[in-house]
Amino acid sequence: MNTRDLEYFVQLAESKSFTEVAQHFHVSQPTITYAIKRLEEKFGTTLVEKTTANRVDHLTQTGHILAGHARQIMQDLSKLEKAMEHARLGKIEVGFPPIIMNEFFEHCPSAPKNLNFLRQFHLICGGSQELRKRLLEGDLDFSLLGSLRPLNLEQVITVPLYRRELVLLVSKEHSLAQQREVAFQDLLSEDFILLDEHNIHLTAFDALNKRNGGRAKVATQLDNLPLIKKMVAENLGVTILTASALSKLEKDLVAIPFVPQEKIYFHVAYAYSPELYLTEELKEFMALLDTMKE
Repeated sequence: MNTRDLEYFVQLAESKSFTEVAQHFHVSQPTITYAIKRLEEKFGTTLVEKTTANRVDHLTQTGHILAGHARQIMQDLSKLEKAMEHARLGKIEVGFPPIIMNEFFEHCPSAPKNLNFLRQFHLICGGSQELRKRLLEGDLDFSLLGSLRPLNLEQVITVPLYRRELVLLVSKEHSLAQQREVAFQDLLSEDFILLDEHNIHLTAFDALNKRNGGRAKVATQLDNLPLIKKMVAENLGVTILTASALSKLEKDLVAIPFVPQEKIYFHVAYAYSPELYLTEELKEFMALLDTMKE
């Protein structure tokens, strides 16, 4: 069976038009027609019911079954191609959110004093939402990830490491800087400067804001953690981060816990495909990460 035929069929199941599928793949319409006919002969069943020569009215029951399996086959083939390309280049694609990277190098007791161990990896920095998507699509081989609940993804192996409390970050000059804890309802007039939708912090803000009638306002969303901390240090707004996102040198920022009923946690884990070949370098890196388990 030709996988190209499956690719044509998946596209036909979505567009319902032989003409559009032919245009999408830059082939003739008879090419698509013959591909569908080959699949029907292969499985001994009618897959589509047509309204005209160029249109599909609906998929049959067996057509729906094939479409579902064919999509999965196409996804698996795409992941395989990416994995083979990564192996050919001799690099392991590793996702590393900046906040978790900061925690690793500042607080991991076994963190190496030099960066030689990273030479085997191609580090991809980004927010956990974005990195999780790229891991599931096969663009990454391995990734550290943050989530608001313990990570549970069926398609990959996940290993939980630790959790950190999300806190309000303000300038030391802010009127709230001396408070021992804060309620979100007291922040409704503040300008929030948040990590953008590629990060889970925006989801945490949305959850707290929803409980308070959605009245808090976001001044801006950025995908630049150092800039956010700089703006907060200059008292241009406040943000929500983990206290571990602060380095020991950042004395102009103050972390304030939320009141007990509003506490939200940042769960950190690493995840990888079950098909990933674990090189010695990757095993050493995983062992290093395991020392951070709580």
